[in-house]
Amino acid sequence: MRAGYARCSARTQELQSQLDALAEQGIPRETIFSEKIFSRVKVRPQFEAALALARQIKAHAPHCRAPALGSALA
Repeated sequence: MRAGYARCSARTQELQSQLDALAEQGIPRETIFSEKIFSRVKVRPQFEAALALARQIKAHAPHCRAPALGSALA
């Protein structure tokens, strides 16, 4: 499972090109988080949601982690 995050800060900027690029990389729309929010804003709810999903994915996919150095040699 993969997740993505897209953000733009200006009202005149569009998210669509970022969303399209993430979709082209095979990231499902339901795991793409996006928001229009100014850089000065410290709280970014969609970014926090994307991080939470990434942590959840990492916790449930231990087989995807790189082996410890030396364990591959044993």
